[in-house]
Amino acid sequence: GSSESGSFLVEFASVYGTIFIILIMVSFSGQQLVRSLLDEKTNRIIEILLSSVTPMELMFGKLIGLGGLGLIQASLWLVFAWLGATFSQVEVSVFSSIHLIFLYAMLGYFLFASIMIGLGSLATTEQEAQTMTGYIVMLATLPFILMFVIIENPGGSITTVCSYIPFLTPAVMSARIALMMPHWSEIVISVIVLLLSIFACLWVSAKLFTVGLLTYGKRIS
Repeated sequence: GSSESGSFLVEFASVYGTIFIILIMVSFSGQQLVRSLLDEKTNRIIEILLSSVTPMELMFGKLIGLGGLGLIQASLWLVFAWLGATFSQVEVSVFSSIHLIFLYAMLGYFLFASIMIGLGSLATTEQEAQTMTGYIVMLATLPFILMFVIIENPGGSITTVCSYIPFLTPAVMSARIALMMPHWSEIVISVIVLLLSIFACLWVSAKLFTVGLLTYGKRIS
């Protein structure tokens, strides 16, 4: 294959920054999504909401609303990162492909949030909700373990395989784009894998969401 030389510090910051943005979107927005749902369920506000909208409209409204909030937050972080790189006179190639990183960040959010909202609708206490979302956040942190493998060989076999594992795809592909642009076919395939995974998770979560919203004090069989 081909090799390129570059600054390790810049490469490390680019990979770490892209993975960190996706992790923050998943952990912050996803947990806020479950927490708001649990508050509405505990206070019985959810019954009032369901008198005006269907469970599906409520679920997609929450996903899209908090997804927009996460996008605004990520945009602000990237603006500050660009300003910092500009004033420090550090040339970072990741900004030329920022649209693709945004795409993977949003798809990653919808993937993890669609799982969180389905599981969160089954929770009846704050502790249950934190336990459920904690496992999902742990999945989102797995790319940090692969960080140095990605930096050393962004086009290697391990990195390529991880690019098609749905829970790893958003962070791994964003990190690869920050280092060395993959072939367009890999981008298309990874996006299709993510979209199919999101639709599958939404289908399962919709079933759980419809049943779990008005279930109090007992576990779902």
